[in-house]
Amino acid sequence: MLRHLKLLYPFCFAAFPLLSMVGHNVDEVTLGDVATVLAATVGGTAVLFALAYLIARRDLELAAALTMLVVIWVVFVPAGETVLAATGRWFRRSALAQGALLPGVGLLVLGAVGWWLLKRRPRLEVMSRFLAIMGVVLVAMSLVRLTRIKLANQRRIAHSELVRELAAPVAARPVRPGERKPDIYLVLLDGYGSNEVLREFYGFDNRAFEDSLRQLGFAIPPVVRSNYTRSVLSIPSLLNFAHMNVLERELGKSRDQSLLYHLLESNRAARFLKSRGYRFYLFPSADWSGTQRSPLADSVFRAWPERTLSRALRRTNLRKGWIRVTMLKHVINPNADDDEFILRTYRGLSQVPRDTAPTFTFAHFLSPHRPYVLDSRCRPAVRSVRGPMRYGSPEDLEAYLAQVRCMNRLTLQLVRELLRTSEEPPVILLQSDHGTLTTRYWGTPPEQARPEQIRERFGAFGAYYLPDGGTPADTMTVVNVLRYVFRAYFRAELPPLPDDQYYSVPSPEPYRFVRVNPPAEAHTSAPQ
Repeated sequence: MLRHLKLLYPFCFAAFPLLSMVGHNVDEVTLGDVATVLAATVGGTAVLFALAYLIARRDLELAAALTMLVVIWVVFVPAGETVLAATGRWFRRSALAQGALLPGVGLLVLGAVGWWLLKRRPRLEVMSRFLAIMGVVLVAMSLVRLTRIKLANQRRIAHSELVRELAAPVAARPVRPGERKPDIYLVLLDGYGSNEVLREFYGFDNRAFEDSLRQLGFAIPPVVRSNYTRSVLSIPSLLNFAHMNVLERELGKSRDQSLLYHLLESNRAARFLKSRGYRFYLFPSADWSGTQRSPLADSVFRAWPERTLSRALRRTNLRKGWIRVTMLKHVINPNADDDEFILRTYRGLSQVPRDTAPTFTFAHFLSPHRPYVLDSRCRPAVRSVRGPMRYGSPEDLEAYLAQVRCMNRLTLQLVRELLRTSEEPPVILLQSDHGTLTTRYWGTPPEQARPEQIRERFGAFGAYYLPDGGTPADTMTVVNVLRYVFRAYFRAELPPLPDDQYYSVPSPEPYRFVRVNPPAEAHTSAPQ
């Protein structure tokens, strides 16, 4: 029995990097998805072991060693690619180097190691015992760490003052029999910059799209801004119509995001509208965990009702992430279906008016934000650039604007269809969570943020169709969008919050906020 246990080290070393990746993103994954990816990884290793067993002529120890060499090549060699891509400009720009050189060199080196092991059989047994102990220890440590993180995250949520504050009911006019309840559509276009941002940083004038929306009856305030630099803060702020900067006190230097994901899944907007008889339709993002599920949703759109292996491999952020950090990235494109996902989601949104009950629909598009998967005519984008695009490069600007043009086209089609097929004029909110990335805000500490970085990152897009709901003020920030809507249509007691902007970066302290309001700005919020 003990002799066979020491042969399990290839399985342990295949599982350990996955568990380590999950440990850094515990709040973004589900237990079921982790189990699925782990089972697939262990199953793939078992197939390799079976092949190695045949090649080694039924020699178990040699089969385990050969399997371990392949695991190293598939799982650990890509780490070398990541280091070289980060430090070597030639490697970063060379498709040949990234696609063949390092994998080929790694394969040759591991082949030489395998040959060396064949010639030194006694050392193989010693190595097997050492690797078996090391593999079991690493996996055990990872599981203990995951358990501790998960429990700590649950405690943070349970003791959060912000969670308790947002769990309180929103005071509003009581529901009256027969009162009009307009359908409400909140369409989030991730990373869509304001027209001012597109003009300054992309040399692109978006007025044609905005004028088309105005002709349909949309109000577009002269100034629309986000309150935060990152989606993981801006979207919870939007859906809970509350500021998130209080988390600096609650979370300190922690990098945990579980509390924010909890606020997304159990958001106050859906709870408020469901209490007034609305059905909640959720149209998830392609893979961002924060907007993929909600226990409040009455309906969650499934872009892929059909089951195929290729789509199952790319269905979640964890699966895509695992592909990107292994040799699988050379044979599987993790974003291959994202273009079709966007198109299907738009088609699904156009069917919501068929529901005769009042509906609240929230849809999150990971566009025009990267990855760039659509061209300006909404066809699959063709990548011709070697290596990853540098933010702000000509290739990056061109690909981003192509996706903007496509999203404009799809959004106008959707809006016209919703207005045509809805029995009562709906409320339609088109909103982005933040601006664009050419100035690479994440590389600048908050207190050193440059004016152009602030202008670009906080310059968000917003356009609002509000039948009989009045007109928003000249300045609108993300935190006040739903406050205005709920105040206008339900007499909710939600006075406008300060239009403050808080600069923060993903690391090392994601909850260290610096207020960066433009000094000459008159902070005008929506009227009560």
